[in-house]
Amino acid sequence: MNKGTGGASSFWKLFGAKTVSVDLSAREKNAAIAELVDLLVAAGKIERKRRDAIVDALVSREQLGSTGIGAGVAIPHVKIDEVPETVAAIGVAREAVDYDSVDGEPCDIFLLLLSPMAEAETHLEILRWLAKLVRNPDFCRFLRAAKSAKEALSLLKEMSGG
Repeated sequence: MNKGTGGASSFWKLFGAKTVSVDLSAREKNAAIAELVDLLVAAGKIERKRRDAIVDALVSREQLGSTGIGAGVAIPHVKIDEVPETVAAIGVAREAVDYDSVDGEPCDIFLLLLSPMAEAETHLEILRWLAKLVRNPDFCRFLRAAKSAKEALSLLKEMSGG
């Protein structure tokens, strides 16, 4: 990861106010993925011309197996050289989205992770960190209650020990 972060306690720094939405409008799986990628485009984290290739890669990854891990949480992710460095986005949908999750329940929390192929180890470390974070019921409850991106980021920082 090119940000010089110091491991799991600083992974929260991947997220910024422009890459967090507490009001996703998507009502289906692929639209949720696209909306998260659009946050990254709007924030200048990925080039607009790479958007469709990234969305396609994420949708293809979902066909291999859903990243809906249960309890209303999905962690769509892919390693792709369309991004020069690891980037991430968070979305909370006010209406849960059918996501083909492992528990059959719809998802309302989405944590998107994109990494270049050369950062495979960091990608896995961040996935482990995200999975641990969302297993904390307090984190999920407070994230669902967040009224702004700033509130969500504060929570992420606090729960990460950052």
